[in-house]
Amino acid sequence: MELTVSVITQPYKRTSYKLRYFLLLFLAITVLSNFAIAQKKSKGKVVEISAENREKLDTYFFEGIRQKNIDNNDAAIRSFLKVVEIDPSNDAAHYELGLLYTKQKNFNAAAVSFQKAVDNNPTNEWYLLNNANAQENIGDYKKAEKLYSDIIKLFPEKVETYFDLASVKIYQNDYKGANKVYSIIESKIGINEDVSKQRQKIWLKLGKVDKAAEVAQQLVDVQPTEMRYRINLAEVYMSNKQSAKGLRVLTDILAIEPNNGYAQLAIADFYREQKDDESSYRYLKLAFANPTVNIDQKIRILSPYFSALSIASIKERAFELTRLCITAHPMEAKAFAIYGDFLYQDKQLDSAMSAYQTTIRLDKKVFAVWQNLMFIEIELLDYTALLKTSDDAIQLFPAQQIVHYLNAVAKAQKKDYDGALVAYQNALTLSVNNPETEAQIHAGMGDAYHSLKKHTESDESYDKALSIRPDDPFVLNNFAYYLSLRNINLEKALSMSKKSNDLMKNNASFLDTYAWILFRLARYDDALIWIDKAITAGGLKSATVIEHRGDVLIKLNRTEEAIEEWNKASKMSDQSELLKKKINTKQYHDQ
Repeated sequence: MELTVSVITQPYKRTSYKLRYFLLLFLAITVLSNFAIAQKKSKGKVVEISAENREKLDTYFFEGIRQKNIDNNDAAIRSFLKVVEIDPSNDAAHYELGLLYTKQKNFNAAAVSFQKAVDNNPTNEWYLLNNANAQENIGDYKKAEKLYSDIIKLFPEKVETYFDLASVKIYQNDYKGANKVYSIIESKIGINEDVSKQRQKIWLKLGKVDKAAEVAQQLVDVQPTEMRYRINLAEVYMSNKQSAKGLRVLTDILAIEPNNGYAQLAIADFYREQKDDESSYRYLKLAFANPTVNIDQKIRILSPYFSALSIASIKERAFELTRLCITAHPMEAKAFAIYGDFLYQDKQLDSAMSAYQTTIRLDKKVFAVWQNLMFIEIELLDYTALLKTSDDAIQLFPAQQIVHYLNAVAKAQKKDYDGALVAYQNALTLSVNNPETEAQIHAGMGDAYHSLKKHTESDESYDKALSIRPDDPFVLNNFAYYLSLRNINLEKALSMSKKSNDLMKNNASFLDTYAWILFRLARYDDALIWIDKAITAGGLKSATVIEHRGDVLIKLNRTEEAIEEWNKASKMSDQSELLKKKINTKQYHDQ
């Protein structure tokens, strides 16, 4: 059976090197007080040091300490090397070199220096500890294990060394040995959370789920009111295919703390795995209504629902859970944001807009919410709202190109064409290397310039848009239609209109444009064929299409039919003076 186990790590941090340094400094000064002795012992050998060399030793050693204190490590190393050159048995100098090499991450050199310090003073705890650490740094765990064992023999009450010993055993995959060491630690300090969790991981690594659970239970027994220990016990079971035992622990938790969110979610997961959908959802609702359950966790649970909103039962749950989330976190913007997302995807645009507006009142910093709100306002054709939203968004997100673009769209729809052009230009300056967006901006500028009767600039903008997206049917149609209104470049206009109709079949507006260009070219029979295609494609709803059909018919000398079409058009919208003139005179007029 495959067991779930996280990485086993050392749960205890030994005294920092900074603290060790100050302890060492005290040690070094103590050692120096012995320099007055003319003889030193090293592995049984007597080393004679002359009075002159003793003076040099003092000078070099203290100079090394001084350079080290000002972080001039290279100079400090040079001084201590001079010490050991004179006196190879000087354990304090070797130790200092080891510390300096460690600081420079030269671990191999550090290991050599610490070993020499130990060789010359084999019972010094700090030498032994740093030597063991150095062996770990170079990956010699077997040697480090021996050193930690030696330290324990010399200083059996130093509990922290047992942690180090357990660690190097784990590095060597000696999990049973590490477990024995942790047992010794517990015998010295009692049941400890860090040690307990390490032992649990070891037992799981060894495939002993029940043993891991026994260790976890010990924590519960020591502090029965501490729920996280019970949760830890439940996780041992639930993560290792003993869910029934885990469920009992979770049930006990809820008996003590009925509003424990972790237990509610874990039980919901248990029943989901057991295919008991009703029970799972009951506990899930409890968790979502629980304000102590982190909202980010709730949102992670809700996220998969987006891909299944087409299923009625899933959609119903998504909205119920989201509303529970809002009730539990009424001042949390994220709750309203995800509610808005569900509503938006479900095409409940008015409700989604309201949810996003609430989100923004609670937290103005999430750009995606602003963007969705503006997209909804476009879909609802609410350009007054879009103008205000985009104006506000520009203040908060001035570097977002889409905000300036949508602001331009809103201004154009409100007939503020000069303002639209400024906004379009701002959007262009924020180019994000997106040709599609750049083409849309140039097309929008073409529309705005046309409305301002700046035809040269309008034509240039359309040409730029088509140079980027030559197959954009809307730009092709608009450019062609505006050329036909001005009665210029009609062959170019006809070609563009034909292409737009090839790209988008049966579009009444596109068909009308092509018919109108044929009309301008005095190809009235062809124009009637295409205007009738526009009527068939839905043009009966357009006063412009109906009026154009009357224009074509009058040119074909079908006067009565033409007047009938013009009268239909006049009833469909506000009657223009030009249309009135056509009806009254029973003739076609351009102006």
